[in-house]
Amino acid sequence: MKAVHFGAGNIGRGFIGLLLHNAGYEITFVDVNDKLVSELQDKGQYAVKLANEQGDTYLVDHITAIDGKDVDRVAEAIAGADIVTTAVGVNILKHIAGAIARGIEQRAIGKDGVRLATGGGSEQLSTDGGSEQLATDGSIERLANGGGSEQRATDGSIERLANGGGSEQLSTDNSIERHAIVRGSERRVTNDNAALPIIACENALGGSTLLKKLVYEQLDAAGQSFADQYIAFPDAAVDRIVPLQLHSDSLQVTVEPFYEWTVERSPLLASQTEIQGIHYVDRLEPYIERKLFTVNTGHCVAAYHGNLKGYATIQEAMQDPDVVAEVKGALLESGAALVRTYQFDEKAHADYVNQILERFINPYLVDEIARIGRSPIRKLSPNDRLVRPAISAYQYGIPVDHLTAAMAAALYFNYPDDPESVELQGYLNEHGLHATLVKYTGLAEQHPLHIRAAEQYHEISQRYSPAQKGMNS
Repeated sequence: MKAVHFGAGNIGRGFIGLLLHNAGYEITFVDVNDKLVSELQDKGQYAVKLANEQGDTYLVDHITAIDGKDVDRVAEAIAGADIVTTAVGVNILKHIAGAIARGIEQRAIGKDGVRLATGGGSEQLSTDGGSEQLATDGSIERLANGGGSEQRATDGSIERLANGGGSEQLSTDNSIERHAIVRGSERRVTNDNAALPIIACENALGGSTLLKKLVYEQLDAAGQSFADQYIAFPDAAVDRIVPLQLHSDSLQVTVEPFYEWTVERSPLLASQTEIQGIHYVDRLEPYIERKLFTVNTGHCVAAYHGNLKGYATIQEAMQDPDVVAEVKGALLESGAALVRTYQFDEKAHADYVNQILERFINPYLVDEIARIGRSPIRKLSPNDRLVRPAISAYQYGIPVDHLTAAMAAALYFNYPDDPESVELQGYLNEHGLHATLVKYTGLAEQHPLHIRAAEQYHEISQRYSPAQKGMNS
């Protein structure tokens, strides 16, 4: 079985790559980092180490890599894949959609006998010496320069005997059965009815749905029709802490032992065997929001309050009772809203929260606050991990003092190497607190959550010395 994974970074290798390997897949990584691609090609394997007392280590082999800028090679890999996954960041999905669309077009060859072109119509199917084109009336137009021969078989089909040693056959239903070497690389024929799952493993609601929209924008009507029948975009929720890496081997990855990869079932994939290591559910939204508004919420609350106190890592911050109290308080608030919204069992959710807190404390992880707190504009946005659960809880009449305190603390996250931090601080200095809260949280100045976050911002200013607040500036 073959997998194509976009994003050969630490999450791609240490989480998705490891699970796909354990499930029996040979993995082709796609990345635009030339050095990383070369290393993966040269070594063909890498190690994944668990952040536990034993330091359990696993070897991921039978891998290769492709430069993401080589769209033709990426498309050919997708044409022969059994699964496609991504871990590139939701903002990068638009940059890989074109290559995925090309791969879908090439998969259509085996199904419909014609390569679907983004500009409409069909493209020539090249062997090595000549080419054939399926005309609009279903006949074959020979566009050759003498590179091979054609032979009409007794059943009325045309068999193309190419110099390259392969053949194509046009059957009476106008489909092409390909037995050839195409452009010098072997391509799987998709003549079966198996749909291709394309799963965006991103920290975002509806990542695969967004990717589908972006890919469909690159396909014409025929391509979209093919994708509707044979390409599935199930949404997913992923959860595994992959900390800062400190290895002499640049390909080795350390990850926490815990992981959760939840995928929504798709009717197109109903006949396929479920992949080992993936938790399949009929409705994904509760699991996505549970993860985002527990793990991601708790992580950034720890980061922003830990930053105020001058800690460098989440693990250091979680040794401070004040930080732990803020994190627990925020997760009680978001958890109460989740239980009300999705009817989670209260005890089961409390156990889940306690498990998350234990993960944050893991002494074998080194999780930098600078990394967890980065991109504060995104994390303060109306549908993200602080404002969204705060609004939900507020609507249920649940107090949210810890969530609004985290919003206030986020405004003190001042890291010059983080573009969003620089933008946020610049806007705050130029336009003031209330305008900043309105712009980035979407909370109107009269909204009770806005008012409380502003109060807590001033409380933080009085509680912490300028040296503490500005130590990262």
